[in-house]
Amino acid sequence: MSHSTEYLANGFPKSGCHALAKGMELLGVPEARVIHAKTLAEIPTGARFVTIFRHPKNCLVSMCRWRAKPLCTGSLIQLISDYDGAGPLVKVLGEYLHWQQDGYWVRYEDLVASDAALRGVAEHLSLPFLEDAFPNLPGLTLTWSGKPSSWRDYWNSHLENLWRSEGLYDLQEKLGYVDG
Repeated sequence: MSHSTEYLANGFPKSGCHALAKGMELLGVPEARVIHAKTLAEIPTGARFVTIFRHPKNCLVSMCRWRAKPLCTGSLIQLISDYDGAGPLVKVLGEYLHWQQDGYWVRYEDLVASDAALRGVAEHLSLPFLEDAFPNLPGLTLTWSGKPSSWRDYWNSHLENLWRSEGLYDLQEKLGYVDG
């Protein structure tokens, strides 16, 4: 592996970029940089990157926790209308959907569930899979709060109605997340 190659963990904010970067480092990358690139033009020439997606409702809850806001309906409504100062969540999230076609991507839920997704990352980046990488993946990242976010703990009919009326359920489905 060339240590001059830049490795990037890309994704929507609070989608698991830091976990992905840690996974890359556990595969032997000296340092994987976290980015939130919306376009290929934002990716440095020659950089190797993987994009990560996560259930958008969990991104919302995680952002609320990260910003130390109370996890309540009002705080989640605020983030739906303005996601961390970047505009409406439907617009901000929509700017990342093209990565499903324009690059290699993984789901956060798959990354933390078994070693299969991390094996795919290793293959994509032309790195050997190291057997002790996956068991060391959980926790100890800049944004780890001690437990994964679970939208189901905070969701209610008011939020679901807003989610759907804002077009967020449609985006969620495009990412392959169907609530059930």
